[in-house]
Amino acid sequence: MKDFERMSKYAGMREDLVQAGGGNSAYKITSDKMAIKASGYQLADITEKNGYAIVNPKIIRDAFLNCADLGAMTEEESREILSEAYIEGARPSIETFLHAISGRYSLHTHPIVVNALACRKNGEEQLKRLFPDSLVVPYATPGVQLAKAYFKAYKAYMKKNNAEPEFVFLMNHGFLVSGETADEVIALTEKVTSKIEKFLNVDYIEYHNMSLVQSLYGDGIIWKVTDVNIIHAYEKLNGLWDHAFCPDCVVFLGKSMYITTDITDKAKFTNFVAKNGYPTVIDVNGELYIHANSVKKALETQSVLSFSAQVMLLNKDEECEMLSEEERNFLLNWDAEKYRKCLK
Repeated sequence: MKDFERMSKYAGMREDLVQAGGGNSAYKITSDKMAIKASGYQLADITEKNGYAIVNPKIIRDAFLNCADLGAMTEEESREILSEAYIEGARPSIETFLHAISGRYSLHTHPIVVNALACRKNGEEQLKRLFPDSLVVPYATPGVQLAKAYFKAYKAYMKKNNAEPEFVFLMNHGFLVSGETADEVIALTEKVTSKIEKFLNVDYIEYHNMSLVQSLYGDGIIWKVTDVNIIHAYEKLNGLWDHAFCPDCVVFLGKSMYITTDITDKAKFTNFVAKNGYPTVIDVNGELYIHANSVKKALETQSVLSFSAQVMLLNKDEECEMLSEEERNFLLNWDAEKYRKCLK
């Protein structure tokens, strides 16, 4: 389940891949037991114990693949199938059906660059030219209508090619990829989005860097800073600022912020951690990131960072009294403040 969590957070923390509560992830624990993201949860907030349902994918797969007339399947019938397949956990996503015939690990995302092509009138042609072995599914309303369109296209593809499609593109919607490992799914997602970025002549390096930053921690999520006050202050102050003028800034933003031009320099990061502890705010060539345990905590941290940015910008030409290193260390190790920061 740890790899399922890691794959989910990989996509959930990147707004170039999913937005709000969009996207889905699944992991086939056994042939008749699959973990699927639960309705109402964000991918970034899935853990080994929360944020998913357990269903029997075999029941779903058999019901759809053996249906003589998919077009005649009703919403009520699809609900009965999902109800029969449900084993335990939270309410399964409405797109659970899509993952029943995928590989052991599967990830459904809504990448910006994929949708740039998926909503074009000639988008299907362009996607097929870029990815000849892919399956392109015409638009259908999410839920049972999309499931029916997907299974219909899947059966036709298998009959024609006698092989599984490498990728699945959903027109006006998104992208589905699967594999035997979480790392394979992540690598394929990177491969597809990077190739389309090159085709569209765009560079989303700031998003790809998020995975590199996250690898330094091994847990939690990385959040790309988008707050206009922070970005404005960064420009006016020529970079990051000393934020430790009040307790909240130290508790939420850490003892010091990490600045680097090479996120792959692990020795530099290790030395920083030894001196300052793990950083909450990371500056990679002018792109700012936040490390947090959840989206909620990342947004709280961004709020405090924005507060510090506005205070220090107002004091751009003034001398400020900062908290001493001794006080910073005390606050960071004070159980009362650590508890408050960790509250969900």
